[in-house]
Amino acid sequence: MTTFNPDIINLTIEPEELQYETDEQYLHLVHRIFCITPVAVSSQKKAGEQKEEKKEEREIDVRINVSEEESEYEEKESEYEEKELEYEEKESEYEEKELEIEIEESDVINKFLDHVEEITKRKPYWHELYLKAAATFISEDPGIGLPVLFSYSYLPLFYRLLQMESQGRENTAQFTELYNELFSKFVKDSKN
Repeated sequence: MTTFNPDIINLTIEPEELQYETDEQYLHLVHRIFCITPVAVSSQKKAGEQKEEKKEEREIDVRINVSEEESEYEEKESEYEEKELEYEEKESEYEEKELEIEIEESDVINKFLDHVEEITKRKPYWHELYLKAAATFISEDPGIGLPVLFSYSYLPLFYRLLQMESQGRENTAQFTELYNELFSKFVKDSKN
């Protein structure tokens, strides 16, 4: 039985949960598999959206006040400019935090891929699958093939194979059937 680190890869997702119809559902599944908590990203994006809404509200307020006395308009315009500067500072902070989150996610993903590769690289059937996946990118580098297997089209089958490998079921007919199905999918996709 192959031992995967549960802090790096979540292999407890049920087959019926491996279905997705939208990019958002796919990304949510990938976050679950890679043990990434997307809460920070979501809350940051919501905060950014709220800031944008407030900016629009301020712009509307300024436009309404234009029809009032000139001095009042100038005062509001000055306030608006101050708020605009505050908004730009907050937006800059948000962008920095978003970049930090992306870097952290990138580190998690690299650690994840390294972990999976380390555990599977000595087994010829995985190596063959990585090469076939790499060929879709006109490459013979198995390191290219592994991320391809986590792509939108191949994730459900590949994930189920990893689950079976972790449970010591790599010598079963079901594993062979899934493996051949995935391998055939690469052959079919490479012809298109």
